[in-house]
Amino acid sequence: MIRRLKKDVLTELPPKIQEKRYVELSDKEKEIYHMISNNLVKQLKAEGLPYKQLKKKYVKDVRLRQAANAVQLISEVNYPSSKLAELKLLVKELIANDEKVLVFTQFREMAELIASELSE
Repeated sequence: MIRRLKKDVLTELPPKIQEKRYVELSDKEKEIYHMISNNLVKQLKAEGLPYKQLKKKYVKDVRLRQAANAVQLISEVNYPSSKLAELKLLVKELIANDEKVLVFTQFREMAELIASELSE
């Protein structure tokens, strides 16, 4: 795994091709996501902030984004990630078509999970 900033490699990359894929979380992943969300709302309400500030803090909460990517990012639970499984299928498809793939993620731990999954 190579860890570099996007700005450092943009000049070396071909034009970006983006394809949106919506991945349905499993029931267990949804349950965990909602549990984190409910706990976060309770914590934020306890702070007594105005609604606008609550909403900003809620949306920016890293734990929610991490939970939506892979439960392993926030817990010791080694639960399968729907998004990681979809990424693995996509990468295999691209490699089978003799294409190169570069994956960006905001989370170092997610990059490590991806590298581990793809090396299998």
